[in-house]
Amino acid sequence: MADDTTPGHEITIKVTRIGPNGEEMQSKSLRLPSSAYTEDACKQAAIQFRMEDTPDMAFYKPHEYLDQAFYLDRRQTLRFYGIVTSDELHYKSKNRRLRVMLLDGSQKVYMVDESAPVKELAKIVCEKNNIANSEEFSFQIAYTDEQREVMEREKKEREKKAKKEGQKNATFAGILRKDEGDDKWLDPEKTLGQQNVKTEYALLLKKKFFVHDANVDVNDPVTLNILYEQYKSEICEGRLPVARDEALMFAALICQITLGDHDPNKHKP
Repeated sequence: MADDTTPGHEITIKVTRIGPNGEEMQSKSLRLPSSAYTEDACKQAAIQFRMEDTPDMAFYKPHEYLDQAFYLDRRQTLRFYGIVTSDELHYKSKNRRLRVMLLDGSQKVYMVDESAPVKELAKIVCEKNNIANSEEFSFQIAYTDEQREVMEREKKEREKKAKKEGQKNATFAGILRKDEGDDKWLDPEKTLGQQNVKTEYALLLKKKFFVHDANVDVNDPVTLNILYEQYKSEICEGRLPVARDEALMFAALICQITLGDHDPNKHKP
């Protein structure tokens, strides 16, 4: 007996169109061969919704746990992803706004592909800012105080729900709590959506891997400034332990950079 993954077998799926602000607009049922390419299925969905199918539109497979949700590659078949009858897919644009903060205090907004893993987005941002060795950089979420308060409320709600639903969900909630610190690096292999990075969040671009000082190009002012700002921030905030003499030397360098050469008429104790 043929199942939904048998070549030539037809499946019926529910497709929901998602608007630009994440709202559900309308749903349709599509009957397609399981061997149909996602590209063709997207075109059929566009016809049903009476809209144009553009390259940025895609099918998204939602899941209760965000790290298991994913976008379907338009070059693959529905069978490749194990799509079967009664499955629900979202038809939505992959484009999203990404706000990035640099350590010098500047902020920039980029339009990025939400289906791309974080490592690809870091590469794009580095290239646009003329930052070399993009593989050494990644993102951390720069939460605002208000966003932290919302997260704390959500955490308490998860804890309460976990106690009611049993140990399995409690463990999952514990994993979420463990990962929610400001110093958490985003997983380079996962997408922003899989890590619950909301559009209102800003990401802080920082150097993650330090191989050796000899690898730093002293003639690259962009990279040197990034390293300076990152070291200054992490030393002053206590995240990077240093010896006392090293801290004094770095403080002296900061004074030199900020105030210039000593002027006895201007720089008085």
